[in-house]
Formats: sequence, C-alpha cells, structure tokens
Amino acid sequence: MAWVLAAFIGLVFVLPHLVRIATLGSYTAYTPFTAHSRSAMVFDETFLYAAEANHMLTRGGAMAYDDTWEHRDAVYPYSVVPTAVEATLAAVVRSLKLAHMMLAFVCTALSGFLLMALFRKVGAEVWLAALLAMAVLVGAFSPMTLKLDVLAFLHHAKGARVVDSLQASRMPNPAMTFLQSAAALLLLANCVRGDERPSNVLKWAAGAGLLGGLLFFSYIYYAITWAALLCLLAVASLLWRRWIPYTVWMPLGITGMLAVIFMAWKHVSIMQGNYELRAARIGLYHSHAWDPPSLEVTRFWGLQALACALVWLWLRRRRRAGSEAWHYADALMPVLLAAMMSGLVGLNMQVITGFNLQQAQHYPHMILQPVGCMMIGVLVALLVPQGRIWKIVAGAGFVLVLGLSAMAQIEAGRDTAEVHRLPAAEQTLFAWLNANTPVGSVVATNDLALSIVLPVQTHNSVLFADGSRSSATDDELMERFLLASRLLGSPPAIVATKLEGEAPASEDVQAADYSLYLFEFSEKYQRIRAERRVAPDRIDGVVRWYTSMDVPQELERFRVDYVWRKGDGAPTAVVGWRFVQVLQTNEGRLWHLIREPIS
Repeated sequence: MAWVLAAFIGLVFVLPHLVRIATLGSYTAYTPFTAHSRSAMVFDETFLYAAEANHMLTRGGAMAYDDTWEHRDAVYPYSVVPTAVEATLAAVVRSLKLAHMMLAFVCTALSGFLLMALFRKVGAEVWLAALLAMAVLVGAFSPMTLKLDVLAFLHHAKGARVVDSLQASRMPNPAMTFLQSAAALLLLANCVRGDERPSNVLKWAAGAGLLGGLLFFSYIYYAITWAALLCLLAVASLLWRRWIPYTVWMPLGITGMLAVIFMAWKHVSIMQGNYELRAARIGLYHSHAWDPPSLEVTRFWGLQALACALVWLWLRRRRRAGSEAWHYADALMPVLLAAMMSGLVGLNMQVITGFNLQQAQHYPHMILQPVGCMMIGVLVALLVPQGRIWKIVAGAGFVLVLGLSAMAQIEAGRDTAEVHRLPAAEQTLFAWLNANTPVGSVVATNDLALSIVLPVQTHNSVLFADGSRSSATDDELMERFLLASRLLGSPPAIVATKLEGEAPASEDVQAADYSLYLFEFSEKYQRIRAERRVAPDRIDGVVRWYTSMDVPQELERFRVDYVWRKGDGAPTAVVGWRFVQVLQTNEGRLWHLIREPIS
C-alpha cells in the first residue's frame, strides 16, 4: 500500500508536464526549459541545472562547466551529483526532456515513500504517514503556491492565472537533493537509535556519512546544515552519551573526508579566478553584520523548534512503556532539532565566517520549513491513536490534500503551456545544429533568450552567456555581447536599449533582460549592489566601445563558427571572413562563418 500511495504522490508532481503536453497537443512541441517563464522553478532549471546536465551528457567531464568555448576547462564547483544522475538517465532514454520528467515523478515518489517510512517508525499507520508526507512535500516547500493555484483553478473561467507549480519537484533542488538529505537523516536516526547487531549500526552510520557528505557535491545549503548537524551531535555525544552514542562520529568522519575533497575542488576554482566571479553574480557577499530579515526567520523557527522540543519532552513523560515508536522518536527528534539549529546557523553564518550567499532564499524553504514540518509530523504521529476511525480520517485527509495538490498542478500546467511551447523554427534550428555541427562549436546571436536555451537543447557553445553560466569577467561578458551585436549589425541605439534593462511589455512573459542576466549581482556595471542593471552613466561608454570595436581582431580572440540572425538579411561583412547560409527557417537564418584563405 505504501508504494501505491507514493506513486500517487509522484504522479501529482509530474502533472504539470503532462497537462502542458496535453494542452499543446504535442510531446515534440513541449519543452520543460524556457527563458521566458516567470516561474522561479523554471528559472533555476533552465538557467543552471538543465544546461549543466546537457553539458555533461554531450561532452562528458564533471569538474568544469561553462557555456563558452574559451572557458570550457574553467573549474567550478556546482551540483555535480544530481547533474550526473540526470545526464546518465538522459543518456539511457536518449532525451534530457524525458529524463527530467521521469525524475520529477521518481524523486517525489521516493521522497514520499521515505517520509512515510519515517513517520511509520514513530507510530503512524500508512494513511496517516501518507498524509504527513504530503504535508511536508506541499506544506513545507510551497504552501502559498498551493493556495494561489487552487484559487486560480476554481476561478479559471474568470481569467485567474498562475505561473508556479508545486516546488517539491523542482530539479534538482529540492527534488533530488531533499531526497538525498532526508535519506541521510533517516539513516542517522537509525544510527542514534542503535540496534542489537553492531554491524547494522555501522552500515547506517556509513550510509549516513556517504549520503550526507555527497551533499557538498549536490546542494551546498544542505551540506552546510548536515556538517553543522553532525558537529552538534558529536559534541552532544561527549556530554549526553545516554541520548547520543559515539557512533555519530563515524558519519562525521566520512562527511569530513568528502568535504576535504570538495574544498580542494573549490580551491582550484578560486586559484583560477573562477569562483569569486561566478559566486558574486549569484549573490555572494562579504559582511559580519546580522541580516534583519534572517533574524526574523531565526526567531520564528527557533521558537517553533523550542515549542516542538517542549511538547516532545512533555509527551515522553506520558508515553507507553516499551513502545518502539517512542524509542525511535527519542533518536529522531534530537536529530531533527539539531538539523533545525544547524539550519539557523547556516542562515546567519556570515556573522562568523564573514560571507554568505542568498541565505534568505534557500535556508527557510529548503531546510527550516521541511525540518519544522517533519518535527510537527513526528508529534502528530505520536499523538494520533490507532483505530479504524482515525484511519478513515487520515485517509480522507490524504485524499483531500492530494486532490487539492492535483488541482494546483493542473492549473499551473494549463496556464503555462504556451510559455513552454518550443517554436517549430527553434526545433529546426536545434535539430540542424545537433546533426551538422561539431560538439562545442560556437553559435553567435544577440538574442539572449536563445543564448540561454541553446546550451540546454544542443551540444554547442555560445559566444556570450548569462553571468551565472560563465567564468568570463564582467568586461569579457560585455565584450562578447557587443561582438555578437556587431556581427549582426545592431544599431548602437538598440544595443543601448537592451543594456538599459527596460521592463517587459507583458507581465505574462518574462523578458530575458540583458542587464540582469549578463551580470546579475556583480557590481562592475551597477550603481549599487543588487540593482541588477547597467548603470545609466556607463551606457555611453559601452556604446563608444561598441562603435569602435575591431571585429576581425575580436574574432582572433573569440571562436565563432555560426551566426544566427532573426528575420531576413545577412550578417555584417567582416574583412578576412565570409558568411555562408546553411539554414533558413520562418524566423531567421543560420550562417557559417569561414575564414578566408590568406593569399
């Protein structure tokens, strides 16, 4: 029964993909990846993780990732484990799109099953365990999305629209990495609980250390929390051995060894100058100051953890003697409380370390909310008695939450279907590039949206990339954009307009804003940090740079093999080079750039 309920959970989370395909009436025309969605889920999947997976799928290798040819060997630490999983599955099924959809089902189904197993260990029967699992996957990761999407579903005929689906299936965070983290927590709780056979405890401890240590190569926020959690438990084992056994030192040691490997990887990236550039663009900052919003989050979840701890301790005094559920809760609750404390440490770690990175966007909904919901779920499982009536109530609750979640996913799927349509012209372009160009060959276009999705859909590099996917300096990113614009003959006024970062004409479609995605949080071309657009007083200088650019000299520095131009017309002539048209669609033309032989 548990596997059947887990399958229903997985089905709910893959629903948006299925609904979009049905709405579009074509599997071929559907793409999960687009640069025009306002969804935070699609943003991360398209701008980072899918491109990384396709890079590994088409080119192999793991330690380096970059959209540009010149920086293809630039070492940079990223989510390599989930990337390798998705790329491997894509190689087996011969489709990154299909692999992405399959993982949305499999990972959430497995997470649901694992959470059910956890709650059943503390006394919940299967229907209550399924309800609590759904409460974690939906209530922890996207409670507001559920509310807004269900309301939009009920008012769809009145024009209500949404852009986000439930986030537990976002690849790879949290879909794959929460599964990995939760499995490590469950094994660690088994280790703390102990067993009559020491070999089992050692297996659990080793498994927890391996899964938890690999979080450094999966999702750094979970890794920081996991490492701090083990340190807390290790210290606790010295002070309260009755509660925490010495065996927690084994997963700490294994995690430490994997962390050293990760730090060596990071050190190479720092020495090459790649790490600081790319980390700054996604929000790395240096400060020892307390962050007021983070303090508010800390107070809320700190009080929640305290309340859960007090309720648990109060209930312990009234527990059923010899109950295995209560014995397991005595192991699980300290682990979850330590996880909450560790998440709060990570949220505010800049006070000690002097740096942090997008902590307010990651720790609350990826760590604090799931752990908080899991603690509440444990208390509910301990409190709800066995019996037919409670089984019926739990089953009805599970069906209700599952039904509401399905409504939300259906609405999200049908409202965003058109945004996920892959135009026929782009299908033709991508198919031609994959069939007729060498791996890594460079395509130039000043269409930022196309530059973003090309590395996701093809084996090609691009002349200019958004800042989070390249180790090029800010000046080089700008230079690449200007070179692409010169090859296509863009007037200086158009170049200036693109860099000014004007608001999109429609709220329904997110414009690929050059100012934002070229540099993101990097400070070089901004007036103030995090303004995320080129400062107006820098535009004139950039335009002068553009008009005086020596294109033949630039082509000696940057590899360009193909130029994509929207509409009719040819690229701008370049001395020493010639353009040969190789493809024409109803949206534009692809030109092969060939060096003229030296006479």
